Amino acid sequence: MNATKRIFRRAGDKPTNRQKFGDLVIWKELIKRAKKEGCPVIFVTDDQKEDWFVKDGKKAILGRPELIREMKKEAGQDFLLYTATG
Repeated sequence: MNATKRIFRRAGDKPTNRQKFGDLVIWKELIKRAKKEGCPVIFVTDDQKEDWFVKDGKKAILGRPELIREMKKEAGQDFLLYTATG
């Protein structure tokens, strides 16, 4: 299992059956789109879970390095991640 699947399947998420793989599906679509369009990705979300961000206490401080590396490896593109709440 690669690092992304481990991140998006954290037990702390406590997803419903419908949401179980929602973050992973979004992530795979972002990679697919970046490959197809050949451009970097800027992703803004109101989700501040540790699936997406490295946190300092409750505050999201930066996008997970594993995701940034995977986007570069899989799509050859940069990945910037921001919270909608700042």
